[in-house]
Amino acid sequence: MLVDPLFSEADMHALIERLRLKVRQDIDSLPEEVVLNTSGTDLVEHFVTKYHLEVPQLHEDGIYVEDRGEVKIDVSGDRSATLHPVEAGRTTSRAAASQSLSPSLAIASCFATGRISTG
Repeated sequence: MLVDPLFSEADMHALIERLRLKVRQDIDSLPEEVVLNTSGTDLVEHFVTKYHLEVPQLHEDGIYVEDRGEVKIDVSGDRSATLHPVEAGRTTSRAAASQSLSPSLAIASCFATGRISTG
């Protein structure tokens, strides 16, 4: 099971720019009578409510590892992952195996197996 990094599905800068454009379009498309008959405060409140972004917050003191079991990490699409074959009859420790992974995969592996803890 390959898990995407947190917040990797969208570009925040592009999202904010799209919202900024949408707000301008909405304001420009308001009928003249609405603009003249609605207070500026009410218009601002309307658009703030409509386009408000709820930004997620990470609380480092709440980070924990739920399952410390074995984890399979699909590195087939990661060009920075270097896998070295193990010679016949020789075993490789997890620490040695993680050295052949890219730094981000090695860290993910350590978190997944519980070798790194934030608390």
